[in-house]
Amino acid sequence: MYYIKPDEIFAVNDKLAVEVVEIDGASVVTVDNFYQHPQLVRDYILTTPAPIWKTQPGGKNFVDYYDCRHQILVNDAFDSAQKTIAALSRKYLNTSILKSIKTFNTNVFQLIKNQPDNAVAVPHEDGQCLAALVGLNTPDECHGGTAFYKSKFNGISNVSNLTKLEREAMFEWMEDHALFEKGDDYFLHNWQNYWELVHVAEMKYNRLSMYNGPIFHGAYHIDNHFNAYPRINHQLFFDAVKFNYE
Repeated sequence: MYYIKPDEIFAVNDKLAVEVVEIDGASVVTVDNFYQHPQLVRDYILTTPAPIWKTQPGGKNFVDYYDCRHQILVNDAFDSAQKTIAALSRKYLNTSILKSIKTFNTNVFQLIKNQPDNAVAVPHEDGQCLAALVGLNTPDECHGGTAFYKSKFNGISNVSNLTKLEREAMFEWMEDHALFEKGDDYFLHNWQNYWELVHVAEMKYNRLSMYNGPIFHGAYHIDNHFNAYPRINHQLFFDAVKFNYE
């Protein structure tokens, strides 16, 4: 049995080192040394069974790789971390979080078979939301990070910059080339035919990365790095937000 004190696990450091990178008019924020006790958060994830996520008939999850997500109901002790993220979001992303999250969410990914050549996790955008994730791989495990892309169709990374007609044209192009994430395959093959890599928010132990949903991104790792151990992220997706720059 594993016993926890949520107040202790989710305590956030008072002094945070913040960096901001601009991509196509959008900000990507990284914050180092986020949790006071990241090992406790990591242990909480690794001692809790991780349910399968994104499974489809004939899909590759639990065949070529494990792609799993925890969704654990937690008490109000988790609010302190969310309040810190909300303050960072207002200051650096010009985005207001309108509703808190009541579940502790993760993504845990590990290869079963070798990662295909010329393949990356499917680039995608998340729409009207704010994404925040904390990397919890130890320093010796860290590799890659979160990649940000621009489309070879129109040179766009941030769909907020598109008109309604431009967005429809881009999404039609994506549909024609099977670029949307369907849940049957974690990877997009021959991705350089469609996307250009513009930035990688490097994975670092206990680093928080934040960005608004309309920017194209995806998990980034190569060289079969996550076959001996999983890629571990604590993820928060806030879908009740207001973009104050609109």
